[in-house]
Amino acid sequence: MALRDQQKDKLRRWIRVTMVFIAILLLFFSVGVPIINNAIALKVENQLKKLPLPPDTELVESTSVAAKIVGNGNGMQYFGAILIKSDLHLNELQTHYEEYDCDVQIQLSPKIGWANSRGPSFRHEDYDDTYFIVYRWGDAPDWLQALLDTDLRGH
Repeated sequence: MALRDQQKDKLRRWIRVTMVFIAILLLFFSVGVPIINNAIALKVENQLKKLPLPPDTELVESTSVAAKIVGNGNGMQYFGAILIKSDLHLNELQTHYEEYDCDVQIQLSPKIGWANSRGPSFRHEDYDDTYFIVYRWGDAPDWLQALLDTDLRGH
Protein backbone atom coordinates (compact mmCIF):
# COMPACT_ATOMS: atom_id res chain seq x y z
CA MET A 1 0.00 0.00 0.00
CA ALA A 2 2.84 2.41 0.83
CA LEU A 3 4.40 1.79 -2.57
CA ARG A 4 1.14 2.71 -4.29
CA ASP A 5 0.92 5.99 -2.26
CA GLN A 6 4.51 6.85 -3.24
CA GLN A 7 3.67 6.29 -6.89
CA LYS A 8 0.60 8.51 -6.59
CA ASP A 9 2.69 11.25 -4.93
CA LYS A 10 5.30 11.06 -7.72
CA LEU A 11 2.57 11.24 -10.34
CA ARG A 12 0.96 14.25 -8.62
CA ARG A 13 4.35 16.01 -8.41
CA TRP A 14 5.03 15.29 -12.08
CA ILE A 15 1.59 16.65 -13.05
CA ARG A 16 2.15 19.82 -10.96
CA VAL A 17 5.59 20.44 -12.49
CA THR A 18 4.18 19.85 -15.97
CA MET A 19 1.28 22.26 -15.35
CA VAL A 20 3.62 24.96 -14.03
CA PHE A 21 5.88 24.48 -17.06
CA ILE A 22 2.91 24.78 -19.44
CA ALA A 23 1.71 27.91 -17.62
CA ILE A 24 5.16 29.48 -17.94
CA LEU A 25 5.26 28.67 -21.66
CA LEU A 26 1.80 30.15 -22.23
CA LEU A 27 2.76 33.27 -20.32
CA PHE A 28 5.97 33.62 -22.31
CA PHE A 29 4.23 33.28 -25.67
CA SER A 30 1.30 35.52 -24.76
CA VAL A 31 3.25 38.26 -22.95
CA GLY A 32 6.99 37.80 -23.43
CA VAL A 33 7.11 37.47 -27.22
CA PRO A 34 4.94 40.59 -27.86
CA ILE A 35 7.12 42.59 -25.44
CA ILE A 36 10.26 41.55 -27.33
CA ASN A 37 8.64 42.45 -30.68
CA ASN A 38 7.56 45.85 -29.36
CA ALA A 39 11.10 46.48 -28.11
CA ILE A 40 12.52 45.77 -31.59
CA ALA A 41 10.05 48.21 -33.19
CA LEU A 42 10.80 50.82 -30.51
CA LYS A 43 14.51 50.46 -31.27
CA VAL A 44 13.81 51.36 -34.92
CA GLU A 45 11.84 54.42 -33.77
CA ASN A 46 14.61 55.53 -31.39
CA GLN A 47 17.24 55.15 -34.11
CA LEU A 48 15.21 57.52 -36.30
CA LYS A 49 14.85 60.05 -33.51
CA LYS A 50 18.64 60.10 -33.08
CA LEU A 51 19.29 61.02 -36.73
CA PRO A 52 20.36 64.61 -37.35
CA LEU A 53 17.55 66.81 -38.61
CA PRO A 54 18.10 68.90 -41.74
CA PRO A 55 18.09 72.70 -41.36
CA ASP A 56 14.69 74.40 -40.96
CA THR A 57 13.18 71.13 -39.71
CA GLU A 58 11.62 70.13 -36.40
CA LEU A 59 10.68 66.75 -34.98
CA VAL A 60 6.94 66.71 -34.24
CA GLU A 61 6.25 63.13 -33.17
CA SER A 62 7.40 59.54 -33.51
CA THR A 63 5.73 56.13 -33.60
CA SER A 64 6.51 52.46 -34.00
CA VAL A 65 4.63 49.20 -34.36
CA ALA A 66 5.32 45.49 -34.51
CA ALA A 67 2.68 43.60 -36.51
CA LYS A 68 1.82 42.39 -39.99
CA ILE A 69 1.48 45.87 -41.49
CA VAL A 70 1.62 45.36 -45.25
CA GLY A 71 1.39 42.37 -47.55
CA ASN A 72 0.00 38.90 -47.13
CA GLY A 73 1.17 35.85 -45.30
CA ASN A 74 2.60 35.43 -41.85
CA GLY A 75 5.51 37.12 -40.16
CA MET A 76 6.33 40.09 -38.00
CA GLN A 77 7.24 43.47 -39.42
CA TYR A 78 8.96 46.17 -37.39
CA PHE A 79 8.24 49.74 -38.38
CA GLY A 80 9.46 53.03 -36.98
CA ALA A 81 8.62 56.55 -38.15
CA ILE A 82 9.08 60.18 -37.25
CA LEU A 83 6.83 63.05 -38.23
CA ILE A 84 8.76 66.19 -39.12
CA LYS A 85 7.76 69.70 -40.10
CA SER A 86 10.11 71.29 -42.60
CA ASP A 87 10.41 74.25 -44.95
CA LEU A 88 12.49 72.07 -47.28
CA HIS A 89 11.08 70.34 -50.34
CA LEU A 90 10.46 66.61 -50.46
CA ASN A 91 13.41 65.91 -52.76
CA GLU A 92 15.78 67.81 -50.41
CA LEU A 93 14.58 65.73 -47.47
CA GLN A 94 14.87 62.51 -49.46
CA THR A 95 18.45 63.42 -50.34
CA HIS A 96 19.26 64.15 -46.68
CA TYR A 97 17.75 60.90 -45.35
CA GLU A 98 18.96 58.71 -48.22
CA GLU A 99 22.34 58.19 -46.54
CA TYR A 100 20.54 56.89 -43.42
CA ASP A 101 18.54 54.32 -45.43
CA CYS A 102 15.20 56.00 -44.69
CA ASP A 103 12.20 56.77 -46.85
CA VAL A 104 10.49 60.16 -46.82
CA GLN A 105 6.97 61.08 -47.95
CA ILE A 106 4.59 63.99 -47.51
CA GLN A 107 2.20 63.28 -44.60
CA LEU A 108 -1.25 64.89 -44.89
CA SER A 109 -3.16 62.99 -42.19
CA PRO A 110 -2.55 61.09 -38.96
CA LYS A 111 -3.01 57.70 -40.67
CA ILE A 112 -0.03 56.30 -42.47
CA GLY A 113 -1.73 55.69 -45.80
CA TRP A 114 -0.40 52.38 -47.04
CA ALA A 115 -0.60 50.55 -43.71
CA ASN A 116 -3.47 48.22 -42.83
CA SER A 117 -5.78 48.76 -39.87
CA ARG A 118 -3.16 47.47 -37.42
CA GLY A 119 -0.61 49.87 -38.81
CA PRO A 120 0.80 52.92 -37.10
CA SER A 121 -0.63 56.41 -37.07
CA PHE A 122 0.28 59.74 -35.55
CA ARG A 123 -1.58 61.65 -32.82
CA HIS A 124 -0.86 65.05 -34.38
CA GLU A 125 -4.02 66.57 -35.91
CA ASP A 126 -3.24 69.55 -38.20
CA TYR A 127 -1.36 68.77 -41.44
CA ASP A 128 -0.29 70.67 -44.52
CA ASP A 129 2.38 70.19 -47.17
CA THR A 130 5.18 71.00 -44.70
CA TYR A 131 4.69 67.73 -42.76
CA PHE A 132 6.69 64.67 -43.75
CA ILE A 133 7.02 61.11 -42.56
CA VAL A 134 10.50 59.62 -42.32
CA TYR A 135 10.36 55.88 -41.84
CA ARG A 136 12.36 52.70 -41.79
CA TRP A 137 11.72 48.97 -41.46
CA GLY A 138 13.58 46.92 -38.87
CA ASP A 139 14.58 43.31 -38.44
CA ALA A 140 14.85 40.87 -35.58
CA PRO A 141 17.97 38.74 -35.20
CA ASP A 142 17.75 35.79 -37.61
CA TRP A 143 18.23 33.21 -34.85
CA LEU A 144 15.25 34.65 -32.95
CA GLN A 145 12.86 35.38 -35.82
CA ALA A 146 11.07 32.01 -35.88
CA LEU A 147 10.17 32.36 -32.20
CA LEU A 148 9.07 35.99 -32.59
CA ASP A 149 6.85 35.09 -35.55
CA THR A 150 4.60 33.20 -33.10
CA ASP A 151 3.19 36.60 -32.06
CA LEU A 152 -0.44 36.60 -33.25
CA ARG A 153 -0.08 40.19 -34.53
CA GLY A 154 2.11 38.78 -37.32
CA HIS A 155 -0.71 36.68 -38.77
